[in-house]
Amino acid sequence: MQLKLKLLFLNLVIVYFLIIIGCFSVIFTNKEIYKLRTQNSNGIGEVDSLDLTILCDNYPNEDLVCEWGFSVLIETNGLTVLLDTGQSYSGLRENSLDLNKDLSEVDYVVISHEHWDHIGGLSYIDEINPGVTVYVPEHMNSQTFNSINQSSLNAVKVNATTIIGDGFAVIGELYGPPYEQALAVNVKDVGLVCFVGCSHPGVENHVEKAIEDLGYNGYMVIGGFHMGAATQQVIQLKIDRLLELGVQKIYPTHCSGDPIRQYLASNYPLQYGLAYVGFQASVNIIAVNPLISLITVPLTVISLTIFIGWFQKKEINNSKRS
Repeated sequence: MQLKLKLLFLNLVIVYFLIIIGCFSVIFTNKEIYKLRTQNSNGIGEVDSLDLTILCDNYPNEDLVCEWGFSVLIETNGLTVLLDTGQSYSGLRENSLDLNKDLSEVDYVVISHEHWDHIGGLSYIDEINPGVTVYVPEHMNSQTFNSINQSSLNAVKVNATTIIGDGFAVIGELYGPPYEQALAVNVKDVGLVCFVGCSHPGVENHVEKAIEDLGYNGYMVIGGFHMGAATQQVIQLKIDRLLELGVQKIYPTHCSGDPIRQYLASNYPLQYGLAYVGFQASVNIIAVNPLISLITVPLTVISLTIFIGWFQKKEINNSKRS
């Protein structure tokens, strides 16, 4: 019995040291994760955690409507924001209901750009959440802007990076064409999670602008990258730049194309994230930081050591009695 317990303890120690080695290998292969964040005078604030759900996307899920387009719901304790609305009323409606997401509770809608596959579901928002504020790029074409403004929705043009709530900012437009804006959420002790629609101006440019305007490190980017026809050389350049900016998780969806998804999966499995319609994820310090294990694992080992010592003492006492 004592030999088995000693072997168990030895195995636990080995596992602990393997975890430590793994954590430090992550640190030293990409030190940007742990670079201290800095905050500028913009004062975006932060959220403790966010939950995201892709409501519309052309990467399929057999249980949901799959259409060309993009829409993602971001939920925190204080705010719920919808980036883009997909291509249709029916697609957004059916998927949000199937995923148990009540879009009448959305505080703000952000439209990345004017293309039909990102604004088609606004009619559903107009129906269930009348009067909600919809942030659009300043240079959205007048026809699209007027159609939004003539509904019950409150269309607001954004001419520069704008904080819309604690931890949330609309990142000012860049020219693609067309003009396109992004959304960033600052997660406490993690960094910026950047949400993009199609990235016509370049996904790396949206992320870089978010970092420059808000003064926080980038952690994650998710959305359309508009790279369906990109060569491996172009893909590598984009990835290199995102990694230079400190991005640790890359989730290409919608118009990103299969080449970048396959390239990331093969060459950057730790950074690559598979996303599709219905995809859900949480982002917070515990979910993304492997160093947490350096605290929890030792505590577990210590607890087990105390238990083993107590158990051995009990066995000795029992053997003496017998």
